[in-house]
Amino acid sequence: MTTLTLAYPESTVHEATAAAIIRVLEANDVEPEIVTGPKSILATMLKNQEIDLYVSAWLPDEDGALLTPGVLPLGTLFHSEICCCIPGENAAYTSLADLAQAGPELSRTIITPASLVAHMEKVLDVYGLAAAGFTLAPSPDAEAIAPSIPF
Repeated sequence: MTTLTLAYPESTVHEATAAAIIRVLEANDVEPEIVTGPKSILATMLKNQEIDLYVSAWLPDEDGALLTPGVLPLGTLFHSEICCCIPGENAAYTSLADLAQAGPELSRTIITPASLVAHMEKVLDVYGLAAAGFTLAPSPDAEAIAPSIPF
């Protein structure tokens, strides 16, 4: 069986991404040795070629420095047309249904990239969010996609 060192930053977002990759590797008789830790330490390990595969949700402003000589990016690293919202691990709201049922303590304004307005209008309708008082606040794509909280 082939082995390789797979690393991902310590967070549930990155862990979920890595889990999918790990399953594919194992299905193909590759046994990953898993390393987790802060991004800064993993970046150094990657630069020093101590990691074979680094799995991460790609954030261009934070992760661009990973592309050093000897590091080969795989796949398309960033899709500005795709967005994903993930609540914190102890969040009171864990689904769109929870959001639709929330009380007045929850803001009903959804910031969305201008390029996604048509898609988000469908989301509002399909999940009953418009009926629950949610509205869209389109922003230029770069502003709307910029992370507002660190991972």
